[in-house]
Parts: sequence; structure tokens; C-alpha cells
Amino acid sequence: MFKKIFTSTLMTIMIASSTMTTFAASKATQHGIIFEQTEDANIQEGQTDPENDIDNIQLDTEAASTSQDEIDEEDEIEETKETIKETAVYSAYSKIGKPYSQARRDSGSAYDCSSMVFYSYLSSGVNLSYGDSTTAADIAKGLVAKGQEIAFADLEKGDLVFYSSKKNGRFRNITHVAMYIGDGKMIHASSAAKATVEAPLRTTGIVAVCRPVV
Repeated sequence: MFKKIFTSTLMTIMIASSTMTTFAASKATQHGIIFEQTEDANIQEGQTDPENDIDNIQLDTEAASTSQDEIDEEDEIEETKETIKETAVYSAYSKIGKPYSQARRDSGSAYDCSSMVFYSYLSSGVNLSYGDSTTAADIAKGLVAKGQEIAFADLEKGDLVFYSSKKNGRFRNITHVAMYIGDGKMIHASSAAKATVEAPLRTTGIVAVCRPVV
């Protein structure tokens, strides 16, 4: 009788132990799954993945490098434009004192208003002729056609100022052109002065202001 009771009790203990082991393993697995899900949730909620951080740093570095290259290229373009304008202005200064002459306008020893600005810019690599013509009216017509006309308020060193004093049937009845050199001054080949001169900028009779280098 006692042996049967003991055997029955032992079987009960063994079954209980097996059940607890299975339960513990199940709980451990469940906790493991919960932990993994929590890890994923933490990444999604703001914690960064180290591998993604490295990729992002590389992309940021490449983007920054590209942006800097574009900035450097734009700076070089602007410097080139300034160099061209400065060269043209310097060339105009070099012509001060040269006699005024329409007959000898292409000789290099004398200038009229349009040949003075034409050869000043040609020395910096810019050809202002329009339809093989270098008259003031045609220079203005060509620049306006290319969208290089600007407002008087935006006038800068190297810009060209075109005037009309009478009707002549040419583009906007243009009769004269001068180069603005800054500080309210211009250089132009003056028929009245019979030479290329520096003078205060004349603000009357202006019919166009153009920028040869944009």
C-alpha cells in the first residue's frame, strides 16, 4: 500500500516538474521575442542604426563636396566676368587723349564713340559687332536682342550707356555711346572735345543701358 502511494506521488512530482520546465522555456522564448520586438521598436522610435549612420555620413560628405565644387565654379565665373570688364575699362582709359575721327575709327590711332567702346571690349575678348556692324545703334541693337539691356538704376562699371540727340532712323535713334567707369563718370569719344575723354556721366537723352558681360 505504501509503495503504491509513493509511486503515485513520485509520478505527480515528475509531471509537475516537466510542466514547469516547458512553461519556463515557453516564457523564455516569449521574452526573447518581446526583447527583439522592443529592440526593433527602439530603432524605429529614434535610435539610429550604426550602419545607416555611416552611409548617411558618406552621402552628406559627397553632397557637401558637390556643393563646394559648384560654389567654386560660380566664383570662378564671376571672377572671369570681372576680369573681362576691368580689362575693357582699362583699355578705354588707355584711349583717353586719342583724337576723335570717324574716318580713322578703325586705325587704332583715333576713335569715334562706337569704335572706342568696340575696341575696348574686343581687347578683353568680347565682340560687340552686330550683323558685321559696329555703329553705336547696332551695338545696342545686338545687346538688347540678347537680353542684355539693364535698368539705369543697376548701372555698373563697364556698362554701356546709349544716347539719342535727334531722329536718325537707326535703332532707338541712337547717336552716341559711352562707357560707364564708376563713381558717376564715363569715358567716351567726344566730337565736341575732339578726343576720347573722361567726363561726368550725362544722364539726359539716355535711351538704353546695356551690360556686355552677363
